Amino acid sequence: MKTIEVDDDLYFYIAGQTRYIGESASDILRRLLDVDAPQDANAIQQAQESVAEQAAVEPETAEQLAEQAEQAEQAAQAEQVEAVAIEPAQQPVASATPAQAFDALQEIAELRSSTKRFLALMSRLYAYDADKFGAATEIKGSKRIYFATSKETLLETGKTTKPQAIPETPYFVITNTNTDRKRKILSQVAEQMGLAQASYQDLVDLI
Repeated sequence: MKTIEVDDDLYFYIAGQTRYIGESASDILRRLLDVDAPQDANAIQQAQESVAEQAAVEPETAEQLAEQAEQAEQAAQAEQVEAVAIEPAQQPVASATPAQAFDALQEIAELRSSTKRFLALMSRLYAYDADKFGAATEIKGSKRIYFATSKETLLETGKTTKPQAIPETPYFVITNTNTDRKRKILSQVAEQMGLAQASYQDLVDLI
C-alpha cells in the first residue's frame, strides 16, 4: 500500500464519487480509471517494476523542468542586459544616414497632408544637423525666399506664401507650393547639407 498526496479539490472530487459506504479511495480510482485490480503478488510486482523502469528512463519531473526553464530564462535575460550594457548609448548622428536618423518615418508617412509631411521632414533634417540645415536655408527661388526666422519676413515677399513654423526649429518656411515644389525644396536643402541623393530620396518620396 502506497500513500500519495493530492490537492484538496481533487480529494473532494474523489470522495464525491463514492457509490457505497466504505468504498475505498483505491476502489473509486480503479472504477474511474477503469483499472482492474491485480490478481496476485506477481502482478503487483510487475506493476511496481514497470513504474520503476519508467521513472528511470523518463526525463526530470515537471517541477525540475520548470526550474530549469526558469534558470534558462534568467540566463537569457542576463545576456540581454549585458549586451545592452556594452552597446554605445547612442550612435553618433554623423555616422547615420538621414533615413536611419529619422526614427518615425511611418508616422510621418501617415500624416494626411503633404504640407504636414513636408514640415515634419524639414524638422528631422534640422535635428540631423542644425548647423548645416541653417546654411541650407539660404536657398531661394527666382522671386521669393523659402525660409526665414520670422513669419513676417516671408510675408513681405508675398501675402499668399502661407509661412508656417517648422516644428522644433527657429525657422519658418513657405507652404503655398504644390507637392512637386515641396519635394524640390526638400531635395535642395538635403543637397546643400552635403547629403547624397541616394540617402535622402526616400524622404523626398514621402511628401
